[in-house]
Amino acid sequence: MNPLPPHPVSASSTDGPTISLSVVSHSQGRLIASLLDDLAKSDWHGGSPFEVIVTINIPEDEAWLPSSPPFPLKVLRNARPKGFGANHNAAFRAARGAFFAVVNPDIRLADFRVADLLAALELPDAGVCGPVVLAPGGKLEDSARRFPTIAGLARRRLRRRQPEAAGSDYSPPAGVLPVDWLAGMFLLFPAPVYRAIGGFDERFFMYLEDVEISRFLRRRGLRTLWVGTTAVVHDASRASHRSLRHMRYHLVSAARYFLLNPCR
Repeated sequence: MNPLPPHPVSASSTDGPTISLSVVSHSQGRLIASLLDDLAKSDWHGGSPFEVIVTINIPEDEAWLPSSPPFPLKVLRNARPKGFGANHNAAFRAARGAFFAVVNPDIRLADFRVADLLAALELPDAGVCGPVVLAPGGKLEDSARRFPTIAGLARRRLRRRQPEAAGSDYSPPAGVLPVDWLAGMFLLFPAPVYRAIGGFDERFFMYLEDVEISRFLRRRGLRTLWVGTTAVVHDASRASHRSLRHMRYHLVSAARYFLLNPCR
């Protein structure tokens, strides 16, 4: 494992792109096409150069890929499907940016400003940060959470059955708030930090790898920061609530997480 970088990373500390964005497709080309359109048309980057790395995790019709994108676009194709962490770790090895963004296919940028995240990562001990996440209708999603416990997961399951009892672990901050962990819809890491910790733990095929990486960062003295001054929109599919296969992934990841963190 590499030593952690001693100082915050600056957006001007690279000759290549400032930001590398990693997006993985599981036959989600239509969603990613909309995201790529947002990346091309909006001023989310504030002039910071960026590149996009799209991973095709399972074979699909690739007609949605732009033939002449207005930004550097790399496409990685897997011979066989990989898990969430393994896909983004492979994308990171192809990335050149000073910062590495993990982005869900169903994210839309709307009024998002990455400069607010870059500023947060210049704070002392910043390990990863993310924006507020909104549902398409504008409702706050519970993307910032406390580390899970077995009892807490049971309560969360009950909340889904009783929507009136649902709530969030944190209230959106006016500025930057240290939290336990952020859901992996949109995460921004300084590339040296991601490299030093080895990226996501690939023992998690799907689900809870975002929890584990924040817990690992905390063990190394680095913080997970929730930035309340900018937001993305997430059209969540909630596959684990509908699919038995995804439910199995969720249960296996939860069991692995509690085995790795037996005091929780």
